[in-house]
Amino acid sequence: MLGSNLCQSVASLLRPAYLEALSRWYRRAIVCGPDRPAIALTFDDGPSSQWTPEILRALDAVGARATFFMSGDHVERHAEIARDVVAQGHEPAVHLFTHDRAIADDSARFRKELIDSIEIIERVTARRPAFIRFPFAYLGKQHPDHIEAEFDLRTVHWSFSSMDSRRDADRVVTRVQRWLFPGAIVLLHDGVGVSSAHARTRDATVAALPTVLDDCQRRKFAMVTLSELFATGDDAP
Repeated sequence: MLGSNLCQSVASLLRPAYLEALSRWYRRAIVCGPDRPAIALTFDDGPSSQWTPEILRALDAVGARATFFMSGDHVERHAEIARDVVAQGHEPAVHLFTHDRAIADDSARFRKELIDSIEIIERVTARRPAFIRFPFAYLGKQHPDHIEAEFDLRTVHWSFSSMDSRRDADRVVTRVQRWLFPGAIVLLHDGVGVSSAHARTRDATVAALPTVLDDCQRRKFAMVTLSELFATGDDAP
């Protein structure tokens, strides 16, 4: 226990410098929320017919809300599930259309994919997205400031990854427990993107999620959408 507390104390001291460096690396993309007892669970690469419904059930069981960075081609194929995400109080966000890393290096293709992604998410869910996350966190030639100025979308990275693409459920739980802090933005997945190198299944995410949610509740973290995480005043969770 002493060793664990010491590690957490050291991590707390080093965290501001780490988050500042991370934000600079990603051209001032958002990497965390305000320092208050709320966290944002974010799910990439969906929606999927196989894993998203199970994740929604786990979130609903504890009254948690999350943000889903949706690939446009998956929204097209699984429109009803995308609608379920929003109907259950979660937030849709942009993960481009085809999950192709190379798109960020081609400004014309990037712009088309971004416009198409916004359009299909808004048409299917009746909710205009407010955030974008780049597939593989690769910005290429794109800049968050330009995207926000033209499309009113804020670019979001993450505070830490759950590593659910590379680890089993027990190790995913351990990683989230060790890294979680007030205001954290946590990367998880509810689908598999085209050309994803490390995972063909999200079974580990589904298996780990109930324990992750229980731990967040035990630590009295509100589990909120990104819009809620950045809300101020009376709108804050």
